[in-house]
Amino acid sequence: MDKKREKQLMPFEIYQKGIENLKEMNVDWVYPGGRRGPAVQANRAYLESLFFEPRFFDPVDIGTELELFGTKLRNPVFCSAISRRPDMPETCLAEIAKGVAKAGSFIMLGIGGSEELQSAIDTGAPVVKIVKPYRNTEQIYKKVRDAESRGCVALGMDIDHFYGWMASL
Repeated sequence: MDKKREKQLMPFEIYQKGIENLKEMNVDWVYPGGRRGPAVQANRAYLESLFFEPRFFDPVDIGTELELFGTKLRNPVFCSAISRRPDMPETCLAEIAKGVAKAGSFIMLGIGGSEELQSAIDTGAPVVKIVKPYRNTEQIYKKVRDAESRGCVALGMDIDHFYGWMASL
């Protein structure tokens, strides 16, 4: 087997490595809170079905810069939509935003209040707000207006969340 291929990790191995790293930091946490709802199961099954085998051609100087939503990025890899859980430090989203900004990319934020959103924006990171598909349409518009007024670079909707308890909100 090719040595480069031996070093590649499958998505479930990356997840497992993350759990191990958290345990080394004395954080005993499994997403999402030990539950495996339908959305998580469907997403996990899809990610584990993917396998990428990189192939390299003649070496060339490449650039990863791009402009997206009017924002210049150094790196086209984005932090997926995240939300702070009650067992996480209050400043964790701002700290993640700082790291993502340093990497030259976006941070995407999901469930959370205006204060958490603003703390991430205040780091200088470009923020994409991911709004949930609430049954209460006015709640959706409220979240959209809040994100727009705070200066998010884009908005999205986390449509796989309708499986969960928030579908009734």
